[in-house]
Amino acid sequence: MHALISGEQNVTVVNRTLERAQAIAADWQVPDADFQVAALPAHAAPWESAALVVNASSAGLNDPDQTPLDAAFLARVPAGALVYDMVYKPAETRLMREARAAGLNAENGLGMLAHQARLAFRAWTGADVPVEVFLDALNARPAREG
Repeated sequence: MHALISGEQNVTVVNRTLERAQAIAADWQVPDADFQVAALPAHAAPWESAALVVNASSAGLNDPDQTPLDAAFLARVPAGALVYDMVYKPAETRLMREARAAGLNAENGLGMLAHQARLAFRAWTGADVPVEVFLDALNARPAREG
C-alpha cells in the first residue's frame, strides 16, 4: 500500500493498483462510522485536505532514496500536515526529506515499533513498562569494543 490519506474524518487508500486499494478500503468499512473510507488512484486523491499521509509500503526500507510518492503529490498536501513513514530503518527516508522540504511534518515508524514492543512485552510478561524504555533501547547505539 502506498498511502492512507486522512482528512476531514475521511480516509482515502491509494495503492499501486486501484483494485488492491479498493479491497483494503472495503476491509476498513465500518457500519455507522463517523468516517468514510474510499479508494482512489493517486492523481485523484484529496491531497489538498490531508491532515495525515501514511506510507505503509516498504519503499525506502532497503533503499532510502526510493519513495512511494512523487514530490508533486506532497506539494498538494497542506502545510503542517504529518507524513508518517512506517519505515523505521533508515531513520530518514527520501519521503521524509521531501515532505519536510514541502513544509510538512515528517516522522518515521520507530515510535510505532516501540509501542508494538511494549504491548508484546506486556502480553508475554504481564509487566507494563513505559514506552520510553523501548524507545531508548531502539535509539541506543551498540557499545564499541576497544
